[in-house]
Amino acid sequence: MRRRWPNGGTSPCSWAWTSLSPEDAHLLYRRGVTIEPTPIERLEGETPTLTGARLADGRFIPLKAIFVGASVRVASPFADSLGCEMVDTPMGRVVKVDAMQQTTQPGVFAAGDLARAASNITLATSDGMTAAHALFRSLVEEETAPAA
Repeated sequence: MRRRWPNGGTSPCSWAWTSLSPEDAHLLYRRGVTIEPTPIERLEGETPTLTGARLADGRFIPLKAIFVGASVRVASPFADSLGCEMVDTPMGRVVKVDAMQQTTQPGVFAAGDLARAASNITLATSDGMTAAHALFRSLVEEETAPAA
């Protein structure tokens, strides 16, 4: 996928998922993005300089940079076995959580790559702290709730 910027340069984008809905493809087209479905065979240029990408059909596309997005995959069926709802994202399947990192199962919290597809250490740490606080709060509320 490439986008032609007003200054005449080309800005490439590459990510792990390759299937776009017709609606998404049209939105990108309207923004001037060219979708190149041919796989990249190799990147070219003398390290550390990138000059472009050689496509599987032999064509060369000049590039100055490339971004590659990774997909995520839950490594264990544990969340599923607890009955947590999963959601599909463009980058992979994750556990559905609310703003406090609670899953669809009461008392079960998730954070990091398990609950956020495009995660990094800062977000994972923040989500983990949110989940820990919410879990602690739920335990205190359970302990201090008046008997029914």
